[in-house]
Amino acid sequence: MSGESITAQNLRQVLISVAQKIIEQESYLNSLDAAVGDGDHGITMRLGFQAIIRKLGELDPQIPMDIMLREVGTAFMGATGGAIGVILGRALIAAGNALQGSSEMGATEFRHVLGAMEVAIATAGKAKPGDKTILDAVHGANRIGRVALPNLD
Repeated sequence: MSGESITAQNLRQVLISVAQKIIEQESYLNSLDAAVGDGDHGITMRLGFQAIIRKLGELDPQIPMDIMLREVGTAFMGATGGAIGVILGRALIAAGNALQGSSEMGATEFRHVLGAMEVAIATAGKAKPGDKTILDAVHGANRIGRVALPNLD
């Protein structure tokens, strides 16, 4: 992976690595959720990220990144219940839509991805920045990207 952009192959590797790390944290995520909810968030995340790994295994290794993201987003949504399935699934689909026709993801494309994900999460979750949701993290990354990344192109 070059320091300036990532390819679909790089993205596939990142998705698998992230999925494996999330799956490893199932018990920890359940314990966090148990403090304020029903304690099943880790289970839900495991199911969703296992679906992503399965989907990536089914897809042609040369698939473009936009299609890859839409496919894994749909897989995540189909494997999970509750709000997080819809929110993360739609965020991944929106990221794929933002990359339509891109063969690599550089700084400009990454900013488009963050913006699309922010809108998808806000819409699906009926949230706004400051509501103490996953949107806050994506909004913060998107804001940093708009401020700090323009010189990377």
